[in-house]
Amino acid sequence: MKKRLLIIILVSVFIASASFAQENAEKPVEKEYRNNVGFAAGLTTGFGFAYKYKKGKNGIQLALFPLGIKHFTLVSFGVTVMHSLYQGETIDFYLYQGNHFLFSSADPYGDYIAGLGLGADFSITGRVDFSLMGGGALINYDVSHHEILPSIEVSIFYKF
Repeated sequence: MKKRLLIIILVSVFIASASFAQENAEKPVEKEYRNNVGFAAGLTTGFGFAYKYKKGKNGIQLALFPLGIKHFTLVSFGVTVMHSLYQGETIDFYLYQGNHFLFSSADPYGDYIAGLGLGADFSITGRVDFSLMGGGALINYDVSHHEILPSIEVSIFYKF
């Protein structure tokens, strides 16, 4: 009788300890990369080499392309601010407001192009994002003459 009781107790303890020994396999938390470098091309966000900084729901993107060939100079400088609407694992949706300053030797006063729209960042890999933005652009902001056009902006970034 004592042997049976001892065997039942030992088996019970073994089963109970085996059930508590299970590992909790939680998904590892992915590191948030705030800095991005890459290339951008857009009517309202500028074109050329780009840098993007994102923290939480807000971000800023800078684009710069200086070109000087003999008697011709072209400089594109873009500043874009972003506010996230939805952040998923592989896609982020946001509102953006772009500001593009374009200077050339043909037009030394330059042009200012402003834009507003919706954008999305698609995660190609864990560290590479493709951005697609679309909205409206206000070109040559002037009281006497201005144009409103649709705009498409694209960029590719490496996150670090």
